[in-house]
Amino acid sequence: MNQPQLAIVTLDLEPDFDGLIPEAYRAWDERIIGKFLSTLKHFHVPLTVFVVGKSLPAKPAIVNQLKDWGAEFHLHSHIQKSVRADTFPEIDADLKAFTAFFGVRPAGYRAPEGRITLSGWRHLVRLGFRFDASVFPSFWPALNYLAYPRTPFRLLNGKLIEIPFATVSPARFIFALSWVKLLGWRWYRWLIALFGLPRVVVFNLHLHDLVNLPSQRQLPLFWRLVYSPRQPEGIRLLPNILSELQEKGYVFITMNGLVRRIGQ
Repeated sequence: MNQPQLAIVTLDLEPDFDGLIPEAYRAWDERIIGKFLSTLKHFHVPLTVFVVGKSLPAKPAIVNQLKDWGAEFHLHSHIQKSVRADTFPEIDADLKAFTAFFGVRPAGYRAPEGRITLSGWRHLVRLGFRFDASVFPSFWPALNYLAYPRTPFRLLNGKLIEIPFATVSPARFIFALSWVKLLGWRWYRWLIALFGLPRVVVFNLHLHDLVNLPSQRQLPLFWRLVYSPRQPEGIRLLPNILSELQEKGYVFITMNGLVRRIGQ
């Protein structure tokens, strides 16, 4: 029996260009989010959101806009300038903020910059998390991440499920909106046609990927080039990407939906 191809659209809900400029929320705009959600609705795509705990009191109306639409929420801990892969006090503090805001504990976690370690996974198990969605099985953020599988895998005697980001080609280019903007949609379409995608695709984006913001000019030179204003706005690219996944036969679900399938 053939297993279905599954796709999950995830949003990292965090300050603009997190850690690269002074904390700002210019992309946290009801009109931008409304257009984004309308695009998802047109393609019948559910949304999974990983929200930074400290952002919850900063923009509660925007969080509630996503919540009222029906988005699923999990925890995205935040380190402004990461020097370690995971810091337990911060995970604990953000978990407390998340639980206070939503009234429930999150089932999933995503580490800043995708940096997670075995000790971090063990801490998530102690806190009762069911899954982690941190790993880039790619050359970024470090070459040793190439050793990770491209599909979901179990950890710690099955106590935790790791759900990695999607990559494409033997070089494992990350399939996420910021990377599509950087390298071009034509390039990614060619890679997908030639090499295909994993059976489970986690396609990620940030609000600052959807539009070109004036605050891009505040970025350091390298990051100004990465987020060049000459790139097309992500909100215009998103329909092409969702259409491509549908044409390839992918069924869109949420993270909780995927975890239930794995559990079965």
